[in-house]
Parts: sequence; structure tokens; C-alpha cells
Amino acid sequence: MYDYDRELVLEILSQIKNSLETILYRFEPIERIEDFTDSPWGMEKLDSICMQLIVGSPPSTAKTTLMGNELRSTASRYIGSSRVKGSGLHI
Repeated sequence: MYDYDRELVLEILSQIKNSLETILYRFEPIERIEDFTDSPWGMEKLDSICMQLIVGSPPSTAKTTLMGNELRSTASRYIGSSRVKGSGLHI
């Protein structure tokens, strides 16, 4: 239906998956918002999570738009939609 590079899509999804796993791991010790704001350690933790959000973003929104629902469906299967939904992140 869509003409796209399957290997490229799988590589992008792999990068997103790795970033999401890193974000979930880094959130584990956080219990409340003040854990981020009350110490240098918390600010570094917040910064490291934000960096993963940047790194894990698809390199081009045009690719996501071009593939639309097919990419979304593939992402849900590849990443595991229940884990993503449970974390408050939506694909």
C-alpha cells in the first residue's frame, strides 16, 4: 500500500523503543515532581529524560505523516502498545 524502506522504519522503531525503555528506567526512582526539582541529582535526572525524548523522536515528522496509520500500527506491535500506554506515552 505504501512505498517505504522497511529496514529504515524498523531501525527508527528500534531507536524509539530503546529511548522509551531508557526513559522508563530513568523514571523508576521518581516518586513525585519534587524529586526532579529539589536537588542537583533530580535536575540531572530530568535533563537525561528530556534528552531521551529528543533522541527517541523520529528524525522527520514527514516520515511519520507519510506512513500514517500503517506506521502507528507497526509501532504498536513492535514496541508493545500496553507498555507504552501504561507509561502515559501514546503512539
